Amino acid sequence: MKKIFIILILMSAGKPGFSQNFILNPDFEQFTFCPTANGELQLANNWIDVVYSCDYMNCIFPGWTTQAVPGAQSGNGYAGFATYGSANGAAEAFGQFLATPLIAGNSYRINFFAKKSDSGFYSNICTGVCLYGFSGNPIPGGAQTGICAGTLPGAFLLGCSDTVIDVLWQSYTIDFIAPATLDYIVLTPGCAINCAEYIYIDNIHLTEMINYSNVCFGDTTLFSMTDTASMVSASWSFSDLASGINNTSTLFNPSHIFTSAGTFLVRVIRTYVNTFVDTVIIPVTIYPQVSVSLAEDTIICQGESVMLDASGPSITNYLWQDGSVASTYVAGSTGAYIVTVSNPGCSASDTFNLDVIPCTTVSSGFQSSVSQICPGTCVDFTNLSQNATLFTWSFSGANPAFSTDVNPLAICYNLPGSYDVQLIASDGLNSDTLILPDYITVFPFPPPQGILQSGDTLFALQGSVSYQWYYSGNIIPGATDYYYIATQSGNYNVVCTDLNGCEVEAVLNNVIAEADGQLALLTKSEGLATFPNPVRETLTVTGYQLSGTAGEISIYNVIGEKIAAYPIDSQKNEYTLDVRSIPAGVYWLSINEKEKTMQVKFLKQ
Repeated sequence: MKKIFIILILMSAGKPGFSQNFILNPDFEQFTFCPTANGELQLANNWIDVVYSCDYMNCIFPGWTTQAVPGAQSGNGYAGFATYGSANGAAEAFGQFLATPLIAGNSYRINFFAKKSDSGFYSNICTGVCLYGFSGNPIPGGAQTGICAGTLPGAFLLGCSDTVIDVLWQSYTIDFIAPATLDYIVLTPGCAINCAEYIYIDNIHLTEMINYSNVCFGDTTLFSMTDTASMVSASWSFSDLASGINNTSTLFNPSHIFTSAGTFLVRVIRTYVNTFVDTVIIPVTIYPQVSVSLAEDTIICQGESVMLDASGPSITNYLWQDGSVASTYVAGSTGAYIVTVSNPGCSASDTFNLDVIPCTTVSSGFQSSVSQICPGTCVDFTNLSQNATLFTWSFSGANPAFSTDVNPLAICYNLPGSYDVQLIASDGLNSDTLILPDYITVFPFPPPQGILQSGDTLFALQGSVSYQWYYSGNIIPGATDYYYIATQSGNYNVVCTDLNGCEVEAVLNNVIAEADGQLALLTKSEGLATFPNPVRETLTVTGYQLSGTAGEISIYNVIGEKIAAYPIDSQKNEYTLDVRSIPAGVYWLSINEKEKTMQVKFLKQ
């Protein structure tokens, strides 16, 4: 509940005046004896010196001339007291028992007129007038610095006025909320250090303000007055037109639920038994509601912390469990963290529970079976993480792209490129993330391959690093050139490997090993032989005794074109042929003797 005091705007009808004044003899007109010297304030009825001897002045005794005595603000009597200008701030003070005790928590205003001395040592501008409240009679005649030091038994400083600066009477006001039940008040100059000032005071009025509480939007706002015994009636208007018929009340202490947040000028017209009528206009501010929600209760490891943020709309104040007032709080130890957020009318609280425990450090790590691969290759990953039980893998460009296995197997990459691999390892509370950019490199696709048959020779496209031929799915030992001379009919395939070690395969089915009208695919014919085969520079022909009737040795390409010829000397059975000028390829060597033709196939590299 928030208690608030308000500003009174008094409009009197009939005899001017306030509502109940708690001060007795407020204008110092009632006295027991005539003042004749300095001091003697106790001569004014109900007033008592508390510290030093304050002065009592009454203009019906013109012989009292020790001060430059001005006229009273009204009537004849008034009082005066000084702050002495000493290093300890000594000051005079006087007070009285109130007509009615002040109630703890209620709002009050004291209003008085004051002026400063116009000449002499005490004519400085130093301070204003301060008001103290007591539960019981303060000890009079105590140390003059007691009030300044706040050491008088039961003393409550209720407030101080503005500095008294004028030699003419001016009105001053102190508004306050009673901190306890108070039945005695003390007035004193403020505690000025090394500054002397004499202050005159007159017409003191202490009245109760209109009290109200509960000013958070949605609450029922309560209005109260405690001096209703002196009233005949009260008429309220809450300036809340949206509330309809509830916008007015004739109760002494009404309540109202305002329809929105904002400031409303609440008015009450009070009629007293002595025919006084005053109108009080109260600016009542209804504040927006506030809310706060801290983080969910959690567990963290030693050495870690959680930043709590309580900020939110319409919040002006923050109060944490240890008295901190910032909007944020760093929580780093086990316990309950409580925050109350508020504005002048509303408040809300929330609690965050934190448990801090010893933790092992989670470390994420892995390796793969291979990191540079050909398209279509599958990779196995080995987990090297420590202190972890949960794993989340991400494989960009792969199939599958995600896994929660400890050691993912058969992660396949089908397209060329460079791909990241990420592993998040966790123990259920803490985690560690490892990202290796471009960890997997997939080589470009090797060039496409094909098989071309020419007679009994099978040719793969040249340019690969290595070749391996197969017959009916079985490897052919030693068949590692880009060509292969088929020795039997059937199905052939070749696997070609590029510079990156990536393989591409070509297949040719139903190969016929012999062509019509030609010899079998042999390197010998009726004893005729050629070597080396394949050949680069010099081809030796041997193994057949020539009769001398043959005119030449001819060389034909695979389409039957004659591309070279060499003369034959009779009675020789070995010839050496220079074939360096012949382009690389497959060729037929032909010898015609009488009606006989001998042919041998060879390969020029």
